[in-house]
Amino acid sequence: MGAASRNWLADRASTPAPCCVSLSECSGRNVNSYRVVVHGGVLPRSSRRAGSPAFLLYFFFILLSILQLDARLCLFIGLVAALENFIFAHVVIDTLAPEHEAEIWRTSVFHFNRSLVLFVAGLVAGLLAGQIKRQVEVSLRTVQDRDRAVRIFGQYVSPQIAEKLLHQPVDLGGELRNVCVMFLDIRNFSSYAAGERPEAVMAYLNTLFDFMIDIVNEHQGIVNKFLGDGFMAVFGAPVEDAERCAHAVGASLEILERLDRLNAAGKIRPTRVGIGLHMGEAVTGNVGSTDRKEYTIIGDVVNLASRLEQATKEFQARLLISEEVRRSLHAAMPGVEDLGPVALKGQPNPARIFKVA
Repeated sequence: MGAASRNWLADRASTPAPCCVSLSECSGRNVNSYRVVVHGGVLPRSSRRAGSPAFLLYFFFILLSILQLDARLCLFIGLVAALENFIFAHVVIDTLAPEHEAEIWRTSVFHFNRSLVLFVAGLVAGLLAGQIKRQVEVSLRTVQDRDRAVRIFGQYVSPQIAEKLLHQPVDLGGELRNVCVMFLDIRNFSSYAAGERPEAVMAYLNTLFDFMIDIVNEHQGIVNKFLGDGFMAVFGAPVEDAERCAHAVGASLEILERLDRLNAAGKIRPTRVGIGLHMGEAVTGNVGSTDRKEYTIIGDVVNLASRLEQATKEFQARLLISEEVRRSLHAAMPGVEDLGPVALKGQPNPARIFKVA
């Protein structure tokens, strides 16, 4: 290398590096991947990280902590984020030369304020998580109370009626439906109850009604009213049922069959029942006052079904059905006896009835 070349290199080495005061002035310069030139000096890469957008990741994790609905967890994450940010920034600042600490984003006060913001963010997230948790708990309690009310309500009325009343307006009024009404009565109950203790009578009724109600429900019917030693059930309301009569007859026959088995096994005292079925139009809906309502079935179909049940005593029958029920049955029923037109109490015209059992 010649003397001129050595002198040129010595001059370049003694010349201070130019200062880049803006990105535009630095554009086109060969800046390596691990340093930038600021105020005539070199700033390590670690110091640039202290002011990088990665700081925003702290807020992302704080927001995620809200999903746990734990106020203490949110506060803890905010505190950890604040301490981590401050300690990291402090370590980076300590690696800088004094002249590089002059910029505000490299001062301890700046990073303390940012750490304080993270802590406050954790505190706010905790308050928000606590509020959301309380609202969720209130909503869950409301749903649980509603389910409990439906269960209790369903013990006093049919589950179908409970659901209908919950999802439809409960204004007084009704709708016209074609229904099949069942009346069931326990024979000789009054004489039995007169010689027994009340708790024994109640246990006896519960034993009978337990399986009878289940059978009615299984055949798409509902028990609308208990009548002391019997009940009234309806098929075709409040839910429409095209096979209401077939379901009513099927439920009646199954009740009689179950009762025969219990009598034969000696699990109950000798018991007989009378059942009457009639189909016709009725008004179904809520009746009562604004403070006390009851889902009921009103119409002559109810009266005739009740008269058929009472007529079972006269004809020594266990199940009587009206002509309307008989016509609605698609399948032939063997053993059905046509009793012809019969004058029933309270009915202006004779009714043709059939003895099924």
